[in-house]
Amino acid sequence: MIGYERNVWTNEKYDKAGITVLPIPGDELGRGRGGARCMSCPLERDGI
Repeated sequence: MIGYERNVWTNEKYDKAGITVLPIPGDELGRGRGGARCMSCPLERDGI
């Protein structure tokens, strides 16, 4: 999972639940009300 590195508490909770978080800086993206999904696209999608 991708998450902001500044979300220390949340990232620790995911880690304790066995979910690996890949931290990203993302300061500028957060200022624009975006998220990790906004700067990426799915590797696999359902057909239309």
